[in-house]
Amino acid sequence: RRFDPRSLEALEEAKNTFKQHDGYANFVQALDYPVIGTWDDHDMGVNDGGKNVKNKDRRKQIFLDFLEVDALSPRRQRDGVYASHVYGPASHLVKVIALDTRYNRDDPIIPNVSFLSTLINCLSRLFSA
Repeated sequence: RRFDPRSLEALEEAKNTFKQHDGYANFVQALDYPVIGTWDDHDMGVNDGGKNVKNKDRRKQIFLDFLEVDALSPRRQRDGVYASHVYGPASHLVKVIALDTRYNRDDPIIPNVSFLSTLINCLSRLFSA
């Protein structure tokens, strides 16, 4: 059966299959911290997906399910999958910022100046939190 990334069912099945792969499962189990991330273009189901992707809210939930983001996390209610995380001992904290430059992005046009605007908006929201 050919994988069709535009299908919500196929996207969910692919992520579930990957999570069950021994290599990934062993990797996750060996970590001291949870897996975090943001999506790349194909995680939305189409190449260079943006704000016009069908079912983008459901796709976001599938992605967050894959990362095992808590059902009550504010991240699930946001306009995108961006987040920030702080790790380490109090004396050496590190803040990791995961941007989402796709969720509200217009269809790509080269050059895409909306990327800079999206980046500034994401950073200002994260640093004000």
